Amino acid sequence: MTQTNWMTPECAALPFEIRREVEDFEVQELPLYPATGEGGHLYITIEKTGLDTARAKRVLAKHFDLDPRTIGHAGQKDARAVTQQRLSLEGISVDQAMAFEHARLRIIDATLHGHKLRRGHLAGNRFRILLRDLPEGSKVTVDKVMQLLQERGVPNRYMAQRFGQKGDNATIGRMLVLGDVQGAREAARGQGHKHWPKALRTLMVGAWQAQIFNAVLEARMGWEGGLQTVCPGDLAIRHESGGIFLVEEEADSSRAKDLEISASGPLPGRRARLPEGAVLELEEGALAADGVSNEDLQRTGPFLSRLGARRPLRALVSNVSTEETPDGLWVVFELPPGAFATAVIDEVGKGLGVGWGLSASPSQGEVQ
Repeated sequence: MTQTNWMTPECAALPFEIRREVEDFEVQELPLYPATGEGGHLYITIEKTGLDTARAKRVLAKHFDLDPRTIGHAGQKDARAVTQQRLSLEGISVDQAMAFEHARLRIIDATLHGHKLRRGHLAGNRFRILLRDLPEGSKVTVDKVMQLLQERGVPNRYMAQRFGQKGDNATIGRMLVLGDVQGAREAARGQGHKHWPKALRTLMVGAWQAQIFNAVLEARMGWEGGLQTVCPGDLAIRHESGGIFLVEEEADSSRAKDLEISASGPLPGRRARLPEGAVLELEEGALAADGVSNEDLQRTGPFLSRLGARRPLRALVSNVSTEETPDGLWVVFELPPGAFATAVIDEVGKGLGVGWGLSASPSQGEVQ
């Protein structure tokens, strides 16, 4: 990436290392609403170390004799961290939950609620990340970066963990989008996948969508005003409500500077609303560069017909702070659902940081 790809170009790049230890990366899920204390579903808050969400659900399902598919979760949390998140269990009492014991997973809270926890039912995530091996005196620069990101937002990039261990998930996803199901299946088998479930196909297509989104985002950062403005023809997203509207007035640019709205980018598919004018030309160009057209996206079927959405090109960063310790500098901040913490940390290093998940390039991907 060039310097123009950063939201804080006036701040010097700093070398550091993240995730040397699993405990260097902490995530706390922020609930969207409180549990009511009544109902047939038990909302539990778990803390897990070195387990992703799917593995944690399997551990709980085995212990409580449940089908893992009946366990609700709001968001996915990866394994290379200490994470707290909410899950829901059906037919389990508070006493049963609080008696649970496991070496890498503990239940720290349990409250009844009236319905299963659904995907997306979270307000955001709070991150606490240790930066090791920073040059002496770096706290001033890191504080400046974090303050500017709180004022400007952060590029809402998909980072390395989205693209797969070899960085080829997007290529397989593109095959599926273009109808080459057999080729995609063979490529996935080459990755070591013996089975071909819907969840894996969704993961591959999602990686391809992320690749197109990132290409549009990088191009937009080179436009006048970058991500801190909107243009006529943009589909802007209101950060508070998630509502989408077509930008037709120059006055909307001031709303973008005030962090009320941001331009959106495509997660291509039949259901994705299209922008207009120069914005549409850019997005169609990103598809064409990958050998795909909007006509290709109209292919029908039980899988492809549900694809398509918009995602803000910019994510809002809030409640930032830093803390110096003998081990390094802890950086604390909050992000909305779906935003990558490593996109924030990447602004500190600007390519000089090392550690799993820092790259936004599919060619340097890691296991999701």
